[in-house]
Amino acid sequence: MAKTRDRELCSPEYIDDNFPKYLVMPEPGIYEGVTDRGIICCSLENFLKKEI
Repeated sequence: MAKTRDRELCSPEYIDDNFPKYLVMPEPGIYEGVTDRGIICCSLENFLKKEI
């Protein structure tokens, strides 16, 4: 699971714009929140409800 998370978090870092970056997961568990690089990790449910 850690390898998958690291792989998925690596891709948005290379997009050079000012839009927020999201990593939407079915069940984020301990990974929910904002990373040190500004990528927002959230559950699909919270993303669709816009509770982030």
